[in-house]
Amino acid sequence: MIRSLTSEPSWKAQWIAPEGVSAETNIYFRARTVFEGGKVAKDAVLHIAADSYYKVYLNGETLGSGPARGTITRIFYDSYSLKGLLSGGDNWLSVLVCCHNDDHNFKTAPAEPAVLMQVDNGDVVATAKDWFVQPAPEWKQDVRPYTPQMGFMEWRDFRSEPVRWKLGQDGGCWSRAREVSSAHEFFGRVLMPRDIPPLDVLASPVKEVELLGSVPNNSERELASTRTAELISKEEHLPTADVTSEKRQQFLKGSEAIEILPQPNGCGVALLFDFKKEFNRGIELEIKAPEGVIVDIAYEEELKEGRVIAAVKEYYFADRYITRKGQQVLGTELFERGGRLIQVVFRNFDQPIEIIRAEAVDARFPAHQPARFESSDPFLNQLWNTCQETLHCCATDTFTDCPWRESAFWVNDMVVENVLWLQGFGQPGLSLRCLKLALSQADSEHQGLIPGVCPSSGNPRLIFPATNLFLGIILEEYWLYSGDESSVRELYPQIREIVDVIGTWRDESGIVRLPEGNPYWNFVDWAFDLSGKSLSGKDATVISLFYVLAQESLACIEKTLELGRSGQSLQDAEKTMAGVFQKLWDSEAQVLKEWFPTCEEEAPRGSRLTHALAGLAKCRPEKYSKILTERFSGNKETPPELYLFHFVFRAMKHANREDEIFSAIKRYWGPIIERGSPTIWEANVVQHGKQAFDGKGSLCHGFATTPIEFMQRVILGISPL
Repeated sequence: MIRSLTSEPSWKAQWIAPEGVSAETNIYFRARTVFEGGKVAKDAVLHIAADSYYKVYLNGETLGSGPARGTITRIFYDSYSLKGLLSGGDNWLSVLVCCHNDDHNFKTAPAEPAVLMQVDNGDVVATAKDWFVQPAPEWKQDVRPYTPQMGFMEWRDFRSEPVRWKLGQDGGCWSRAREVSSAHEFFGRVLMPRDIPPLDVLASPVKEVELLGSVPNNSERELASTRTAELISKEEHLPTADVTSEKRQQFLKGSEAIEILPQPNGCGVALLFDFKKEFNRGIELEIKAPEGVIVDIAYEEELKEGRVIAAVKEYYFADRYITRKGQQVLGTELFERGGRLIQVVFRNFDQPIEIIRAEAVDARFPAHQPARFESSDPFLNQLWNTCQETLHCCATDTFTDCPWRESAFWVNDMVVENVLWLQGFGQPGLSLRCLKLALSQADSEHQGLIPGVCPSSGNPRLIFPATNLFLGIILEEYWLYSGDESSVRELYPQIREIVDVIGTWRDESGIVRLPEGNPYWNFVDWAFDLSGKSLSGKDATVISLFYVLAQESLACIEKTLELGRSGQSLQDAEKTMAGVFQKLWDSEAQVLKEWFPTCEEEAPRGSRLTHALAGLAKCRPEKYSKILTERFSGNKETPPELYLFHFVFRAMKHANREDEIFSAIKRYWGPIIERGSPTIWEANVVQHGKQAFDGKGSLCHGFATTPIEFMQRVILGISPL
């Protein structure tokens, strides 16, 4: 069990690794030591950190895995209680480590493959050059990416893993460790204790099993290729003897294994396992098999033409495992895999295989008393439950966008997820952690602005102006719902500076104009790109309006906490708002323009989001209020996607158009609920469901759950004071 610390240990441990791994990509290695249990306290604590993933064992039993997500400036260590787990004699402490050693993903920001471990203050047990290490060759390094955001696929050959290595009984070739650095000098990262509780890990049994058929006996060359996802997606499904319905039902009840028999001509067998829910950690498939069976597992949320299509553009949603003889559990050991169903293909076997168990695994931020909603309308009840399930599935060690495609912490998503999480779960610790992580990545080359994804290697393309302005709104809402004045005072100065940096981009009229040679991705909401109104390279009206809202949020904090700046913040907001209506209001068409016009291109009329942001600003010119309401409430202007309908609904509430909010919810969220989807989709306005984004649309996206706020603040009338 991970435990909280009242004080940081006195570090004696060194970061260690095998020789020669610094320049390798997707490296796996093992480390271990043995110590006498009588030489450490009975309630001893193990501290461990790794770059980038670890799984730690004591006497062959799993203690845990981690670490919590870090950034380019901080790395976290976990602390495990060893009370009641130690023997009086020899105790074997072992760890498996993986480091992508490649920063082209959104899950880790690797510095160098290494692990750091010690028990208590390190007098008896601490990683150093006397530890034993070895590469872990059962994990294939040269493999395809799983997705660009999540890192590499897993390819694990159980035959190459030394038996009983966790107990020092493998007889393998181990070497002494190389000391990489001292505990506090790990490539500029600050070593910090875990700042969130352990995640709740829950397993859910499979709900349906379907035999898809046999698959051709592929050539050795094809089986050696890492193009596993393409093979699963395209290979023919041939007729074969079905596993009887009765046997499948017995398996689903847990009373009988499914037996897969060898096929003629060496063909394989494909099965589909449907869990009827979104999972975010992975699956466990327990089987009994002969040696050398190739087991391919592909993850998805929805079938296409009766099968899983695992290769979509540059995404390859598949892993591969090769069995040793006997009973074993397949599934991701260190990484996260999300979805609702899996397609499993067994290849290269001439003896029966038994499938004993199939479970989906979730790892979620603990929220044991979430808010509940019940009304006389079954649709609203189901909508609340589905939104809440979606948001919780996207809450792990950070807010994440979606379990299936990315599992990434996009800071811009937090402008919606933060307040909905506080409304639906009341757990401010996760919001605070996310804010601190985001701010820890301030980019000195770009005036202290933060990247849109966390962690990030600092690619300028991923700095979104809108995201940096969202920070003011997020901070105010965190404060209103948590009452955590101390943290707000701590975070406020940096957020104040960020908003002020963007304030320096304003022209003489107050409109925010992107800097010359604009290095930023001007992303706000996908609806702009999907409807042919990309804001890329544009001085977008919404950026000026988000600047206004950020200043008003900070002014509220400044006035209440007596920070002495509120008057200036409101003046800056008022100047920008005046400039928007002076320069960007089309008096003839009675609409806001979407961006500042140029000689080359006249700006199109503004979207519903643009007019909603203007309508939400406290400093909006009152004479425009009625026409703004018509623009963001009607259907003449381009709607946002589900994500930033959040602000449109807020503007509707402000304008007493609550019935129109309900109508929009029925129109855009209604089909999702009617389909019986267990979670809310990424898109269902401009594009829809799985078909969105060229077939990469997510069916579980936390930023699309804004109906939570409608039900709490409009129907129930509950708002923070």
